[in-house]
Amino acid sequence: DANHISGPSRTAEGSLRCLQDALDVISPDELALVSVHGTGTNYNDEMEAIALHSAGLSDVPVSALKGFYGHTMGAAGLMETILSIHALDRGLVLPTKGFITPGTTYPVNLSPEARHTDKRAFIKLLSGFGGVNAAVVWKKTSESLRLLGSLKPLKSFSTLAETRLSGSDDLVALYRQVAGDWPKFFKMDTLCRLGFIAVEKLLREIDFRPDPESTALILANRSASIANDRNYQATIDDKQNYFPSPALFVYTLPDIVTGEIAIRHHLLGETAFYVLNREEDLQPIIQSTLRQTGISSAIVGWLECTDKNNYEAHVKLIKATL
Repeated sequence: DANHISGPSRTAEGSLRCLQDALDVISPDELALVSVHGTGTNYNDEMEAIALHSAGLSDVPVSALKGFYGHTMGAAGLMETILSIHALDRGLVLPTKGFITPGTTYPVNLSPEARHTDKRAFIKLLSGFGGVNAAVVWKKTSESLRLLGSLKPLKSFSTLAETRLSGSDDLVALYRQVAGDWPKFFKMDTLCRLGFIAVEKLLREIDFRPDPESTALILANRSASIANDRNYQATIDDKQNYFPSPALFVYTLPDIVTGEIAIRHHLLGETAFYVLNREEDLQPIIQSTLRQTGISSAIVGWLECTDKNNYEAHVKLIKATL
C-alpha cells in the first residue's frame, strides 16, 4: 500500500485492492469465511474492518485465529490457511477466541463460537510489515485444482536498463549523488540501503518514472535479512536488555526493502521479496508476474547482503512484450 514499513494504510487501500482482485474470481455468496490477519490491535483491526466493509463483505463470517496461538511471525498466513481448509472439510467456520464485542468503526461478522457452513470457498487476507497486502482465494471442487484468476499470454520481455553495485561502492556517497532528499535512508539497514540506491540509480540512468498502478517490484536473495538479524540478536541480553530495539526488529524481515522502495515511488502494484538459491531462479517468477493483468513493467533484482561491508546488487527494469 506504499504507506509505511510497519503500519498499514488507515484507509485500507492495499487490503481493499487485494480484496477487489479476489472478488473478480469469486462472489461473496460463495464464501464460507474470510480468514483475517487479526492482530488484535486497533490499527490493524480497524484497517481490516474498513477493507471488508468497502468490499461488501461485512456479512461474510470472519475468522481471526491469533488468540489461540499468538502471532507466529511469518508463519501466520500459512497456519491460518491450513486450519481454515481443515475446518471447511468439517463444515466449520473456526471461532475467534476471546471475542466479546466489536471494537472497530465498521462491524464484522466475528463469533467466539464455531459455526456450521456448507460452503467450500474462503479468502485468506493478510497484511504485514513493508506495506505488503495479499488476498488468496481458495475453493474446494470435485475437479482437479485450478487457478482462480486469469493470465494474459506473454511472448517475451525486454530489459530497458540495469545497474550493479558491490561492496566497493559507498552507499552513503551514492545516496547523496542519486537521491539526497530522503532522510529515512539513514535509518535503514544495509540491505534496504542497497536496494534503495540500486533502484534510484537504475531509474535515474534512463530518467524513468514508474507508473504506480502497473509497475511490479520483485526482489530476491539467498540470505534473507541475515546481516540485520545478527545486529538484532546482538542487542538481546537477558540481564541487561531483555526488550531489544524495535527500530532494528522491523528490518529483520527482508521484504522491508520492497516496502521502502514502494513508499519512495508510491508503487501500488505487486511487490514481493523471495529467498532463492540463485538469481536464475527469479526467471519463472518474472514471467508469472508480467503475465498478470494490469502489470506492464517490473523492477526486478538480486540483493545479497551478509554484512555492512559485503553486498551486491543486480537490478533491472523490464517491460512485457505481448
